[in-house]
Amino acid sequence: MPSLPASEILPWHRQLWDVLAASPRLGHALLLAGPPGVGKTRFAAALGQRLLCAAGTACGRCHSCRLLAADNHPDLARCGPVAGKTEIPIDDVRELTAFLTLASHLGHGRVVIIEEAERLSRAAANALLKSLEEPPAGTHLLLISHAPGRLLPTVRSRCQRVDFPVPAREDGLAYLQRAGCAHPAAALTLAGGAPLRAAALTAADLQIGEGLLKALEEVRCGHLDALAAAEEWHKIDGDKAFANLAGLLAHAVQDTMTASSRDTADPQVQRLHKLVIGLDLRQIFCFWDKILDDRGLLDAPLDRRLVWDEVFLTWQRMSSQTT
Repeated sequence: MPSLPASEILPWHRQLWDVLAASPRLGHALLLAGPPGVGKTRFAAALGQRLLCAAGTACGRCHSCRLLAADNHPDLARCGPVAGKTEIPIDDVRELTAFLTLASHLGHGRVVIIEEAERLSRAAANALLKSLEEPPAGTHLLLISHAPGRLLPTVRSRCQRVDFPVPAREDGLAYLQRAGCAHPAAALTLAGGAPLRAAALTAADLQIGEGLLKALEEVRCGHLDALAAAEEWHKIDGDKAFANLAGLLAHAVQDTMTASSRDTADPQVQRLHKLVIGLDLRQIFCFWDKILDDRGLLDAPLDRRLVWDEVFLTWQRMSSQTT
């Protein structure tokens, strides 16, 4: 699938970009908050380029911009979770704070980008506080978070929050069609409306998503027992399955909060709407939050079947409490 330039501002971010670009006093610490797949990391990269650009415009031509394009800029540092680790350790943050004490190599300040900041360990988050509160002159910290509520309040309070909601469905579909996605409507639904996540889905992901939706439907109507469903799904690629389940629930949350998606002719969206009829928003949010928590248990030393047992038993209990 063709990819788009990393520095390109996505259509649904253009207004936000114009506002921040026009701001005479951009906060030294920004918290870019929103669901995965809506373009927060791409926005942070573009903003970092603008902050480090010699012309202050992300011109793409100056020495600084060329170094960024080569991923070799001495005044940019990145940090994020490492594969196989559930938290960002304190040592990684100590490296960042040491980086910030150094003078800028090119004289245009320094930028730090922290991805999935909600996964900072408590010690790492506390180690970051001084840099957030008293940053060296000319530095900017860009924290990206899929779940800002999980950040320490002391971290959140020291950042200027910038929200990145899921774009309008028509904007997401237009992006996917432009990117060459074979099944844009199905992919966008499975991705919870997040276009970049939808663009990354494979045919196998779509098949897993369809299977999960069918399992949820059958458990809800009593045609399939929760433990029987768990017996089947614990054998599937757990990370992919939980990611797709979280995407379906994200779309269900949106459907509960707004009536706009109910007018679509997309059969999968209609099935999701029917799936959550009778459930209140609090119930869906609690289940969604549980999925996000349980996904982290997949790497723990326990039987994955137990994780799936709890997922489908919780769904079965929720379903039995409605008409």
